[in-house]
Amino acid sequence: MNSEQSSSEESQKGWALYYGTMLFLSTWEGGEITALTEG
Repeated sequence: MNSEQSSSEESQKGWALYYGTMLFLSTWEGGEITALTEG
């Protein structure tokens, strides 16, 4: 059961990192797009 729990925790961390990265990239790209549009 320990291996299953650790794997589930790792998967949760992986998803959190994935969504965090996507959110960061989307926000950064959005800022770049707005900057180019305004400029």
